[in-house]
Amino acid sequence: MYKVLLVLLIIPLISCSKSDGQISFEDIGKDAIEITDSIMVYSSSKEMTLWTLYADRLIKYPKKDIMNLSNIVLKLMEKDGSLGATIYADSAQVNEDQETIYAEGNIKIYSKEGDIFGKSIIWDRKKDEILSDDSVMVIKDGNIIKGDSFYSDSRFHHVTLHKATGEGELGETEVLW
Repeated sequence: MYKVLLVLLIIPLISCSKSDGQISFEDIGKDAIEITDSIMVYSSSKEMTLWTLYADRLIKYPKKDIMNLSNIVLKLMEKDGSLGATIYADSAQVNEDQETIYAEGNIKIYSKEGDIFGKSIIWDRKKDEILSDDSVMVIKDGNIIKGDSFYSDSRFHHVTLHKATGEGELGETEVLW
């Protein structure tokens, strides 16, 4: 009985392998990944850089058009070429098909319009929108505003906070952000 059981276990192992023992490149490509340390990726249009992304590590899944990045710095440029905002995050996932970047962990956004701190953001590059469903804190001119979520254009010129509370002083001028 033990000999029959042993033969039954060995037959499937032998029958699944190729007779020549070679693995085709087609088989390898199905689950291939690319790993790169210390990477810089940028997007440009008409000789102007639109954004630059720096990361400590990139793991790319070419068949899925997905890239996972760690310790990122994303610099978004204004239309005049000046730096509009810098975003820091522990990790990010880029989906080329959907043209989105999902970043999470210690989000820090520094811009001319104010600084934003949170847990996660999504940048929809097609719509040029950045949003978060997590709580955020915005610091502008020494004032602190907290919100349950936020929405903005990618240059942070128009920031909308939902369920916002604030600390600070308002001057005589109207606040429009």
